Amino acid sequence: MQKALGLALVGFFLATLSSAGLRPVPGDDRRTLLRVHSTLEEHPRPDAFLRNDIDRVITRGGGLVIISSSGLDDLRPEVQTGVGLGTAADLAALGEALAAAPVGGVIDCSANGIDRTGEIEITWYGRAGRRNRFTITLTEGEPTEGEPCPATTLAIFDAIATFEEAADGHLP
Repeated sequence: MQKALGLALVGFFLATLSSAGLRPVPGDDRRTLLRVHSTLEEHPRPDAFLRNDIDRVITRGGGLVIISSSGLDDLRPEVQTGVGLGTAADLAALGEALAAAPVGGVIDCSANGIDRTGEIEITWYGRAGRRNRFTITLTEGEPTEGEPCPATTLAIFDAIATFEEAADGHLP
């Protein structure tokens, strides 16, 4: 349900920007390269629970669209949106991480030590309609569930985070 809501919000956000005459996705190639959906949970205090749902779309032209909702305990969640544009170097580094992964070799896995628990679902859109989807389960302080993440998967995860940090809010 949360993933469907996230997709609906991304679609609504893009349609709203388009109808307002604004350029919704920066970059010269707006085809989707990656879609990343994260559901992360934190406990900032022992008696508090914070949930973050974040959807990101990275385009082949280096555009970034982010929609996130964060809520503490049962309080009404805060929704934020953002767009950005990565540099050619940022996009190339992301492409290198993706190219280093064997085709179909990126599988669901588990990682520990990222200071959060939750899931990150990454959908990578290839040529001719090909698609690869995998989930990284974050298990902070808990035993990992399933296969540990191989280095190539963690490199993709790191490259996405680096790209997002560089592109978020940066517009030409």
